[in-house]
Amino acid sequence: MKSITCTFAVPPRILSPNIQAHWAAKERAKVKIRESAAIETHNAGGTGWGVGATWIYLDAKWFGKTRIALKIDQDNAWATLKTTLDAAARQMECNDKVFAPRSMEFDHDPKNPRVEITFTVEDGNG
Repeated sequence: MKSITCTFAVPPRILSPNIQAHWAAKERAKVKIRESAAIETHNAGGTGWGVGATWIYLDAKWFGKTRIALKIDQDNAWATLKTTLDAAARQMECNDKVFAPRSMEFDHDPKNPRVEITFTVEDGNG
């Protein structure tokens, strides 16, 4: 089994599937998240990491700035992370269809809001 953990910025609320916003505003947010997620994935040693993987399991820890920010449903949290995961997959040189979300935990850290995602490939799986 091999795994890496990447620390990403908390995606802006505008990327939530429940937020109705102008497409241009959403696109600006996506561009920023894509750039930072690619850099963070590279810095964690993720460049080319996913080549040949059949499944990459995802375990996320979401650290919110406020306790209210932690009242997000898991399905919406994963959907909000879509742009982040797309950028990570591109950096890992794999298709994001091999990502299999496994767990998500929420915690409170007002000084350092972030999302930590551990990507794991189990033995015999890539």
